[in-house]
Amino acid sequence: MGPAAGGPTDSVGRVLATKLHDAWKQAVVVENRPGAGNTIATAAAAKATPDGYTLHFCTISDSVAPALYKTLPYDFAKEILPIAHVGSTPNIFVVPPSSPAKTLKDFIALAKASPGKLNYGGLGIGQSGRLSMELLKTMTGIDVV
Repeated sequence: MGPAAGGPTDSVGRVLATKLHDAWKQAVVVENRPGAGNTIATAAAAKATPDGYTLHFCTISDSVAPALYKTLPYDFAKEILPIAHVGSTPNIFVVPPSSPAKTLKDFIALAKASPGKLNYGGLGIGQSGRLSMELLKTMTGIDVV
């Protein structure tokens, strides 16, 4: 179980599922349960029968969720057992080609000159892109929405 279809975690999970299928000679089904900072998928995995047939593909949001949500329908430390680190996906910072910012330094200067007027997109609360942008905002004092 894991987050939304089509993202980096899903892509890596599907490659892993194919490899597990080949190794185990049995079907491996990828079940996406997006939403609520991956807590929907995590809750489903935590409540699944502990028979070895359910694997949960964790993301950074699983580490962050206890700080973001007052209550969770599971106790990650008690109900989820880590078995392998599968990979990492980097965050990249991009702007449209038409942007006057050609470097990160340019972007920071532009943001400081236009507080609250620049928007950014990310996957949502608790996701690494959002957390990285919040860190950049804190480190540089920029105000982007």
